[in-house]
Amino acid sequence: MHEDSRPYSTFYVKGRGYFWYLRMPFGMTSMPASFAYVTGIHMHNLLTAQVMELFVDDGGAAADSFQEMMAKLRTIFTRVHERNLSLSADKSSFFMSEVVFAGARVGPQGVLPDLSKLTAVVDWPQPQHALNLVLFLGLTGHFRDLVKDYARLEAPLRDLLHNIGIPPQASKSTYRWVMEGHTLAEHWTPLHTATFLHLKAALTAEPVLHGPCWDGTPFTVTSDGCKDGFTAVLTQKFQYQLPNGKAVCKSHPIVFASKRTSPSEEKYKLFLLEFAALKFALDKFADIIWGLLVIVEMDCQALRDILLSDGLNATHARWHDGILAYQIIDVKHLPGKLNVVADGLSRKGEGLPHEAGDGSDWMVNKDWEASRGLVNDVMTLAVEHNPEHQPLFERFKAEPLFTEVLKALTGQFTSEMRLRDKRRAMHHSSEYFLEAGKLWQLPGHATRGRLHVECMSKAKAKELAYVQHIAGGHWGRDSIKVALMDRVCSPGLDASIMAAIKECPQCKNYGAPHLHALFKPVTRHHPFELLVGDYLSMPKATGKFHTVGLFLDTFFQHIWAFKFTVSGSAKTMMSCLHNIFQNFVPPETFMSDNGSHFKNAEVRAFCEKWKVKHHVIATYSPWVNGLVEGTNKLLIHVLACLAAPGLGEDDYIAMTPEDLPKHWPDHLDEAVRIFNNRLLPAFKFTPKELLLGITVNTPPSTIAEATSVIRPGDADTHIAYVVQQHLDGYEAIIKHVLHHKSAFDRQLLQRHSGEVLFYNGQLVQIYQNQLEFTVSSNSKLQAKWTPPHCIASRLRNAYKVVTLDGQPAKGTPISARHLRAFMPRPGSVLETEQHEFEEALQVAAMQAEAEHVEAEQAEAAGLVAEVPDADGGAVGVGGDRGIAMFEGGIME
Repeated sequence: MHEDSRPYSTFYVKGRGYFWYLRMPFGMTSMPASFAYVTGIHMHNLLTAQVMELFVDDGGAAADSFQEMMAKLRTIFTRVHERNLSLSADKSSFFMSEVVFAGARVGPQGVLPDLSKLTAVVDWPQPQHALNLVLFLGLTGHFRDLVKDYARLEAPLRDLLHNIGIPPQASKSTYRWVMEGHTLAEHWTPLHTATFLHLKAALTAEPVLHGPCWDGTPFTVTSDGCKDGFTAVLTQKFQYQLPNGKAVCKSHPIVFASKRTSPSEEKYKLFLLEFAALKFALDKFADIIWGLLVIVEMDCQALRDILLSDGLNATHARWHDGILAYQIIDVKHLPGKLNVVADGLSRKGEGLPHEAGDGSDWMVNKDWEASRGLVNDVMTLAVEHNPEHQPLFERFKAEPLFTEVLKALTGQFTSEMRLRDKRRAMHHSSEYFLEAGKLWQLPGHATRGRLHVECMSKAKAKELAYVQHIAGGHWGRDSIKVALMDRVCSPGLDASIMAAIKECPQCKNYGAPHLHALFKPVTRHHPFELLVGDYLSMPKATGKFHTVGLFLDTFFQHIWAFKFTVSGSAKTMMSCLHNIFQNFVPPETFMSDNGSHFKNAEVRAFCEKWKVKHHVIATYSPWVNGLVEGTNKLLIHVLACLAAPGLGEDDYIAMTPEDLPKHWPDHLDEAVRIFNNRLLPAFKFTPKELLLGITVNTPPSTIAEATSVIRPGDADTHIAYVVQQHLDGYEAIIKHVLHHKSAFDRQLLQRHSGEVLFYNGQLVQIYQNQLEFTVSSNSKLQAKWTPPHCIASRLRNAYKVVTLDGQPAKGTPISARHLRAFMPRPGSVLETEQHEFEEALQVAAMQAEAEHVEAEQAEAAGLVAEVPDADGGAVGVGGDRGIAMFEGGIME
């Protein structure tokens, strides 16, 4: 740095005083221009001689033959040596047929977009529901003016959204819920697949995609962040002249980028999510926009105000400094409804499991030093560990707490440690000491009065926990923890104990089921759209009745109950359905679980005869049992109260306890009447009013009107009243279920495991729910969980499960609430077979993905136009073509 400029780089280090830089550091706004100025002074004549190309401090050369390339390299290296410059060997590549230079892919075909920066669009999976499709069409529709015949191209996908019934004036949460509930698998055809691939190919090729232009035109960075992912789009405006001579500007995308949030990033507040998304965008596009004019667009007004403000608190200073290192000339607020490109890309992974390479395994750095491998400290020194203590450092290299304590006890602090971290380590080390080559903790946490306890790594603590678990009679976490804390000290002891218990082959047979899945409310907009049914076992009573067939209409919550003297079967089921179909109307869909009395040829043929769709779902599924089981409990409560005598009354004295349950058949019809005439708080109407169209808040008819002939207008008026009453009831129930869904999902996601998604091929166990509701003495020692099975496919919140031999499991599909992951013992035959099986699945998935990419490239081949090499360097054509890439270092 020039002597006159050094005072402007002054900074203060506590305990050391003031410092300034002697050479230009990274992170300053003028740094790119200064580097470009230095390289331009020393290498400018090599540019005019077409020996090389320069971009700031990056250089590249291309040639058609090996001899020509060696001559150019010799010239470049000689110049670097003569001018006392330096090159980074780690960042240099030689004799490549194709390289990425200045954010573009340079090769024999000219300058093309960097394919690694198009994966955000290319890897977009096939939409599973309407909401994901809307996000994709929002992305493609933003660039509709750049795609010829866009309306015709997207028409097949747009037609999939026409028949979705969205309530009028629906809120955002209601809209999202309805769109997520509309699955596309049943309507998706090869035409839709071809359209989907064609639109993706159009977005990632000319004329939509455009190479960067470094003529001073500002770049626009649009970012968006949510708890599911970060996304960024780099665009630039290009001027065109219409046939009438009028000049217009169109914005072309250059690069798309996205990543899934890591588990830590998912917990960020909304403000920090937007901050991290913008930092991710700028770092991702740094090789294109570094040192050039940048306009930032975002849908977070608060973040915009902070970036434009001079005052900033210390909490966000590192984010702020890392962002302002770029040449940002303006920050614009883009409302969320207009930010369709970035918003759609950030939410494309909603509800999907994390995958390798999706970005969820790393976090966005707050500052710029970490992303470049630099140490944010002066006078950096490397400290060599004492060989005597080296085994301890190796033993605890995965334990940050013990590593800091060892550094404090041995005095081997490294220079990159902050003063605050050193003080914290010294404070922690006061409870520890070294003896006989081991790390010990002083008493204070032991169960009994021990002088000291040995410090253990998590791996060693897990081994001890397993031994204690077996020796202690397979007790749970608390008992094992009490025994171990009397002997050892280990960070994350609870997690180590739970990991050991999960590997116990005997304990895999027992344990309670988990929620696993989010709440999926089932509602319908019209009467008799969905009828659900189930059987209710009752005690034997007068008339030998012991079974009740219970049916419920999902819309108006009207129930029908039928009592039988025999157990549920196909015959009794058809009798119940015939009564409802004959006396009312057949529903559009009848939903039941996969019990043998429902899932059989007779019931299926009966439903086909009445043109009713029979929808069979997993046993013990909340979306059918939640509708029927709740009614079962209420019905039993009402029957018990109606059948029981009053305490202290004469009829109670005359009865015995055995007589109490025998009279429930006499009160069943009364209980059903009470149910169907009760005012539902969620609906604000009774089931009978909604079923029979009995309007409320209307004046009674006069005698003259009642005795006159019914006019057509009277029927239309009444139907209008009924329709409005149905709409009011549906609106009320939607608000009710959304309130319960938000409360349930919030409670589930706050749990340690949260929502659990199982992947195809994963080993799982099935919870045997029938053992929970039996008093048989044989069931007391029976295992509650089955031997391992395998996931075949997913159906919303249920899974098709097969045995290890490939046979369908009993009761499949099975609700996620009755499944849990099975971890085979390391080194066992099952573990080896499962590993080979998952590898085979991955190979098959990679092959399918390769075929998918080849199909996209073949489809896009006719759309990609070759771009002449204007600013990216001279690219050779023919011969033994090769390209050399290298990056400059620091002036010596």
